[in-house]
Amino acid sequence: MKKNLVYLYIIMGAILMSCDPDATDFLEVNQSEITDFYNEISGESEPFATDTYTYKAEPRTGSTFAWEVKGIEASIMQNSEFPFIAEITFGNSSIDLDVAVVVTETTEWGESKMFTDSVNIIGFCPLDLDQFVGTYTEYLDDDPGSESTVTIERNPDDERFGLIIRSFGFGAWSGQTEGSLKISLDNCDNSVNVLTQVVEGIEDFNGSGPVSVGLNDNVKGTFDPDTKEISFIGEVTVADGPIGEVKFSYFKQ
Repeated sequence: MKKNLVYLYIIMGAILMSCDPDATDFLEVNQSEITDFYNEISGESEPFATDTYTYKAEPRTGSTFAWEVKGIEASIMQNSEFPFIAEITFGNSSIDLDVAVVVTETTEWGESKMFTDSVNIIGFCPLDLDQFVGTYTEYLDDDPGSESTVTIERNPDDERFGLIIRSFGFGAWSGQTEGSLKISLDNCDNSVNVLTQVVEGIEDFNGSGPVSVGLNDNVKGTFDPDTKEISFIGEVTVADGPIGEVKFSYFKQ
């Protein structure tokens, strides 16, 4: 008897579903909602070349994800437990590039869709800054009489490019030895950049107050990756205004 009732319920349900247009529409709408899916990628929008970054898509139960990068060579390590996450190491580039991080999601019902995130690769040529750490001989305007000894160390606030010159400009500041200047080295073109800054440790220069140094006419200096020689022409300024340009040269001892 119970079996007969079960069969009866099944047959009645099938008849109702076939005759009720609203029920059919309901099923079609839900199927449409399921297959019309959306996703997006989150991650660093301005990554450095040669560095590794994490990118994520929106997770979905039952979906698989395939990652790729277009516009530059890259190494992709997809998370085996959470495939919607990938660790991407971008390849070498000495210039900025617009590239695409792409993920293709395939749902459990078999539909695939590609999602793209545009990123701007910042050109970067790795340089071992530790090789530039040490004691240097400083010359001002290539004058042997201006010779003094300084030290160069890493700048902890700028691990990719930064160095700090200690006892900077000893001769220029009338023998004051506490000056420090921050510089950065770009290995892509062997250039030296000096953002205009107050020389730390020189509170007063000949009664004119603190000293500021920046690049003359924004022309970058140069460095030799083999000899570690560093040079740039700086525009020196005090409270009363500019006092001239000085060529600063450094030779590793």
